[in-house]
This record gives sequence, structure tokens and C-alpha cells, in this order.
Amino acid sequence: MSKPFCVASPFSSDDAHGADVILRSSDGFDFHVIKAILSVASPIFKDMFSLPQPIPISSLSNEHHSDLAIVDLSESGVVLDALLRDIYPVVSLIPDLKDVQLMIGILLSARKYNMDLVIHNIESPLHKSIENGGNAALKLYSLASMHRLEGEARIAAFATLKSPTMEAFEPELGQITGAEYYHLLDYHRKVADKILSFLNRPAYDFINDLWRSQSPVCTEHDYYVTNWWFTYQRTYLTPEVKKAPLSIAVLSLELCIKAITSCYCKNCSEDALCHLPELLKRIKEKITDVALGVMKLVIPWVE
Repeated sequence: MSKPFCVASPFSSDDAHGADVILRSSDGFDFHVIKAILSVASPIFKDMFSLPQPIPISSLSNEHHSDLAIVDLSESGVVLDALLRDIYPVVSLIPDLKDVQLMIGILLSARKYNMDLVIHNIESPLHKSIENGGNAALKLYSLASMHRLEGEARIAAFATLKSPTMEAFEPELGQITGAEYYHLLDYHRKVADKILSFLNRPAYDFINDLWRSQSPVCTEHDYYVTNWWFTYQRTYLTPEVKKAPLSIAVLSLELCIKAITSCYCKNCSEDALCHLPELLKRIKEKITDVALGVMKLVIPWVE
């Protein structure tokens, strides 16, 4: 269970050395900050502080310093704390890589205030959090669609290719339109079809050429490589690609070994198993290139 949020040093009233303004979060937390630091980090805050400031309200409350004006912001305390720590000369808090919603909130606010440093620092962990696909990628796609973040929506959509999207659910899906979800599923189908079309083209040209660059051709027969590949493709590959085009299960070492042993050849089976990892690595690279070459995801709100 996460601990309740509270304002900590250097933004608490007890540590407000040099503070000359209070930023109040949407959930009522007060951050005592220095205008000069915010002005350097954000042109929005710089312009804001150049305007006449509201009259201090200390006469109405004893909980604030008498000479500090209060600026109400729409960010939550957690998001505002992360923003400020990234621009202050203090140790930054690393966002929880499992909390995609928090990182989206930080990114949205950083872009709103034109905080380039925060944007740079949050984009990398946000994108890293979904690199293995799964529900985190689906959540990011939903949140990015809700907040009209085209770049993040496309990155998330590509990451969802690594997991069975039709079998996954995230509450945020209820906040996007049917068209947005339809185009994500259609994107999966188009990528899967393109990959299968690529892998189904004459295997003698594709797989054998790759194989011969890794392993000598067996003198007993010309088509051993093709036979084991067809067995693997028919039994394991096609169903997995349709579910999740870029899943790690698509090119499973264990399943390939089963296919090779089922097409056993006393002369080349052992050599085939030896060279299989490098062969699969090269095929994965080609499949990824094929997926990247598919027409872009259709986003209804992008013209």
C-alpha cells in the first residue's frame, strides 16, 4: 500500500528558505518555491510571475507566510512534486515505472509549462515502461488517446504488438472511443498479415539463404531447412503471429528445436541446433523491419 502524499523538503513550510511564492496543487498541497528557479526552467512561469501577483491572504489564515502569494494550479500534489524536484538542485524522484498514469500526468504538465528538462527526463522512462508490451502498453495507448498525445499513442500501439491485445483489458479502455480501439486492432491485423506474407513467400529464398549463411548445407538433401521451417510455421508460428505479431513466443527457441527434431536428419540436425540462436536473431530483426514498414496506425483525431 502506498504512503499518503505529503509535501517534503525543500518545499514544505518548515524548509521554505528563500521561497517567494506558494504553488497550490489541485488537491490542496502547498509548495513553497523560488520564482527565479521556476522562471529559468519554464517560460510559462516566467511570464506568469511577470504579471501582478495576487494579494497575500495571510490575514485570512495563519498557515501561510505573510508575504507569500498563492498560485493555484491544476496539477495534483504528486505530479507537482515530481515536476519541481526535476528542476530544483535536489535529488529527483524516479517515477514508478509501473505507474503509467503518473508519468503521463508529469509529461502533460511538463509540456504545458514548456519544461524541456522534465520532458526529456520523463519520456525515456515512460517509453521504457512499455518496451515489453503487455497491459502497460495498452494503458499508455488509452491514456495517450484520451489526452491527444500522438507520439505516445504510436509508440504504445507498436509496443502492443508484443502481446495479445484482444485478450487484454485496462479500465482506461472505457475512456477511449470505439474507433480508437478498432484502429488499434486493425493495426495488429495488418502487421500480422504483413509478417505472415513475408514469412510465407518462397522459403527457399528466405530461410535457406539465411540458413546457409550460418550453417553448411546438408549434402543428403536440399530441403531439410525448408521442411523444419514449414513444420514450425504451420504448427506454432502462424497462430502466435495472429495473436501478437512481435511476441517473444513468435520465434521460440524451444519450439524451433521441436520442429527441427521432428524433421530429424542425422547429418545436419546437430549443426542446425548449434546455429539456431543466431538464425532466429536475424529473422527477428527482419520481422521487426517488416512491422515498422506497415502503414502508420490510423488515429481518428489526427488529420
